[in-house]
Amino acid sequence: MMLMSGQNRSRWDVVAEFAPSVGWIGLMLLPLAFQYTDLHETGKALQLGIVCCIAVLLVFADWLSFKMALRRPSTLGHGMENRWLFLVGLCFLLPAVAHLYLMPRIPLLALFTDKSATESSMTMLRLESGKLMAVPSAVMYLFNWALVVFAPVFVGLAWFTGRRRLATYGLLIASLYAVATWAKLPVALLLVTCVFMGCVLPGPLRRGLCLGGVVSILLVFGLLGILFATGSLTHLKSAESHAQSPVLLAMQPDDPRRALTYGDNFRFESVVADEDRSKFRRILEYVVYRAWLTPADVSNRWYQYFTYVREKPLGIRSVFGVYDDAQGQAPSRVVGLWAYQARFPYKYWSTVSAYASFDADAFARGGVLGVLLATVLFLAARVGAAYLVTSHPVGQVGYAVMLCVLAILPSFASIQAIFGANGLIVPLALLLLIRVSTPRVDLATIPVQ
Repeated sequence: MMLMSGQNRSRWDVVAEFAPSVGWIGLMLLPLAFQYTDLHETGKALQLGIVCCIAVLLVFADWLSFKMALRRPSTLGHGMENRWLFLVGLCFLLPAVAHLYLMPRIPLLALFTDKSATESSMTMLRLESGKLMAVPSAVMYLFNWALVVFAPVFVGLAWFTGRRRLATYGLLIASLYAVATWAKLPVALLLVTCVFMGCVLPGPLRRGLCLGGVVSILLVFGLLGILFATGSLTHLKSAESHAQSPVLLAMQPDDPRRALTYGDNFRFESVVADEDRSKFRRILEYVVYRAWLTPADVSNRWYQYFTYVREKPLGIRSVFGVYDDAQGQAPSRVVGLWAYQARFPYKYWSTVSAYASFDADAFARGGVLGVLLATVLFLAARVGAAYLVTSHPVGQVGYAVMLCVLAILPSFASIQAIFGANGLIVPLALLLLIRVSTPRVDLATIPVQ
């Protein structure tokens, strides 16, 4: 099959190139700005300045990628799809089966077979089947890669090369595996990634999905605006009864933990349920709190801790799990205990980990210089991927997965977690491998047969 000319692409065909900057602005900058007045003075101005600078740089990086995408071939080429499907399928199935086998109990099965199962027992079982599982870190990485990278690449490659039934079966199996772990984020990320691929890869649905995505984003922020403008969520603002909590009163007057955010008040409310609110409204509030407000809130606690409690960065060795202080714990655990378990001991266990955005994690390890280095690596990977992608189907599917993950995970995870634990180094390596093994021709000039 010969390739269609990339010169005929319209801007709508490549509007998804701005997904990383839209994701960062929507999931980090806007919720941070919204909560800014409720945050403690410690570290918040620095955080806002860093987040704004990253947003500007990311928009510029996406614009460069957008220009490159306009010249990219507008159809998928050939690339030994059957062999790639077999290889990628194995890379998903083998770790998934091994993970299910090594679990002490599969959470989804326990929910239906154990009549005495409670929310606490299911939470502990989820932890024991995930981050507390007694396996090497490299093995846990493979489990994450199976769901974050290999599953959507398999589904996308099968679907966009005409194997729709195989793609459907693959998505069903991957969804069951994600649900079996009883973790919410993997399921949501898998489904969002599979839908997002339709906005990036060539096909008759691309423009419709892109338009639908833009409309959906506008509707979501319109709904948020209505909820906050009408005072529907004012009960989650700082309440005097919450501020008088004995745990908070025992802290020093200048302790930044005494400043309560929307998320903190939601945590108070979730302990004493408000029966006047419908179940639908409580679910909606949880989504707003967990998916929109929490990333900026948690990251702000990191800036507070590494300004108020610890003034020196952890150092470069902390990236490799080596800590010089007496605690010897990962910063996510240290901040989680300090900011959440200490204030909400009835809600968070001693195993709590507060994962921050990539900028907050970099600030903890290297200060402002660490943020600069992490941002440069992030932008280099984003623009580099756009430069490396060709018409090869595996490359284009991997690039689509990478775009979606870069739109979501930077607000929730560190650079090393994004590219290591969540496996984004895999599609980047695939793009590089395919690029260097592809003959150096101008694909946009190849005529259509």
